[in-house]
Amino acid sequence: MRMTAVDTQFYVPKANDLAQIERGLSHSFNVILLGERGAGKTTLLNVLSAQAEATHRKLALVAGGTVSSAADALDRIGRELDPMGNHAASAPPISPRAADPLTAAYDRLAHVVSHLEWNRPVVLLDHLAAPLGWELFGRLRDELWTLELQWVVAANVDDQARMLAPPADAFFEHTVYLTPFSESEIVELLARRDPEGELGDEVRQAIATRCDGNPSRALALARRAVLTDDPLAAVSRGTIVEQVALELGRPAARLADELARNGPAGPSDEELLRRLGWSRPRAYQVFEQLNEAGHLEISAEHTGRPGRPRNTYKLKEDRV
Repeated sequence: MRMTAVDTQFYVPKANDLAQIERGLSHSFNVILLGERGAGKTTLLNVLSAQAEATHRKLALVAGGTVSSAADALDRIGRELDPMGNHAASAPPISPRAADPLTAAYDRLAHVVSHLEWNRPVVLLDHLAAPLGWELFGRLRDELWTLELQWVVAANVDDQARMLAPPADAFFEHTVYLTPFSESEIVELLARRDPEGELGDEVRQAIATRCDGNPSRALALARRAVLTDDPLAAVSRGTIVEQVALELGRPAARLADELARNGPAGPSDEELLRRLGWSRPRAYQVFEQLNEAGHLEISAEHTGRPGRPRNTYKLKEDRV
């Protein structure tokens, strides 16, 4: 959620998790925030961003899932820190050593940071793909250490090993594991989203028991329940992603989750491959697995370019 007037009314505070992050920042530590998908990492970073605005702390919030490369991530951070481009415009010409795009992007960011008036701005980097995360904090670890920046990076706990493979593990002095919501917090979350009480107390409690403290999973179950004549039975069946996990395993469930959250895609979509950390052949394999099990709808997408239309795949059940 964003910390807008609309979203704030639905927010259930996670004071302990915020306090853990703030404690790390207060000691000038770089922080990595780990949690499962849908656990609320993006919301926490948005809360930090809103608090920073209130206290006039300078920060850059970047959605890592949309960046195309590690160099693109550094350039986006620079633009967030210098939105008017005042310092970027005075950057010296690219040196011969910076022919590598990542090195050139680092040089541009270092120039911007060196001209900032604020003391140790905070970079909030959300959902950076694990390979790009390692490229930044492994390959560029020592260089990033020299910048007067603090970092809070949110990542899926399943990507921890790849994200923090040495030497990247030493970059983060403080690790925060996002705690699951309690059942009472889930019930409160559902009540805020359902002020008319359409679900009813029994269904809300069933969802809170079933979702394992994951707010995104709770909302998926709530959407399923509200659209059926037998909400309790719908909750007991679980989400389509849970069903895929039981039937086909975790890789297929990860892909199903991506399709549920982000809409139709194909095995050649570069952004999807970055988020999953998969090769194209691996993506084709898992797409085929889901399709053979009857979980996908295929449609042809005309790109306007010569050649055959591109096949895209949609999870058969709407956003879960």
